[in-house]
Amino acid sequence: MGRGLFSEALQQVATLGHYINEDLVEHGMPVTPSAHEAARLRVVANMSPREIEFIRAVCHESEPTYEQVAKQMGVPRTR
Repeated sequence: MGRGLFSEALQQVATLGHYINEDLVEHGMPVTPSAHEAARLRVVANMSPREIEFIRAVCHESEPTYEQVAKQMGVPRTR
């Protein structure tokens, strides 16, 4: 798997929860949502835009720390 394809696969897993290889689909592999996928879609549908922003920030390829994500999102540090 080339680096670009691997990056694409990781991005799909982060956003969709799974990766679908188009070569397998072209050769007849059925692509139907599983019960797990249906449940994931329900969860995502109930997430706020702020929660989705957090998930995307935490899963970014730069692998930021929670402190960096909090700063990026404008969340004050408390102690």
